[in-house]
Amino acid sequence: MRVISGSKKGLRLASLRNRTVRPTADSTKELIFNVLGQAVAGNVVLDIYAGTGGLGIEALSRGAAKAVFVESARPVQKVIKENLVRVGFLEVSEIMPVRAERALALLTQRNMKFDLVLADPPYHLNLASETVELLDRYDVLADDGWLVIEQSARSELIDSTPRLRLEIRKKRGDTCISFFKHEG
Repeated sequence: MRVISGSKKGLRLASLRNRTVRPTADSTKELIFNVLGQAVAGNVVLDIYAGTGGLGIEALSRGAAKAVFVESARPVQKVIKENLVRVGFLEVSEIMPVRAERALALLTQRNMKFDLVLADPPYHLNLASETVELLDRYDVLADDGWLVIEQSARSELIDSTPRLRLEIRKKRGDTCISFFKHEG
């Protein structure tokens, strides 16, 4: 696993040796950020179900101003911190050691707004639709902000919510990536 592009291009990231975490494949990361283009630079990013932090770190490497990483598994939080130190982004990052819904509630209380939310929930738990609904309920996406969610191509995902409109859906192998636009 490595940083694909930007200021930290080519740097390798640490990962766990067990199979509890499925890092986003480099080719999938590249697809996500090619679709987003310049929508990353200067913006604030939320990486939910962050795993080893690869998506949020990629956003920072491509010019995001700040990233918040949400990960409830303690061993994985340590890997995120190790990766942030390795690439020099610890100062512009925050790790929230809680579950996704708790993090969204806390971020809403803090009036935090994100231009981009990256979500890669565990495939086997089928949390993609629930995650989209949580992000519709909690007001953390900025007007015209993006939600990008990765899931198994075999699972279903809702196409829209009252405040999130599906713009693009791409499939690659067993992976489906959906891009939602926030309608404030």
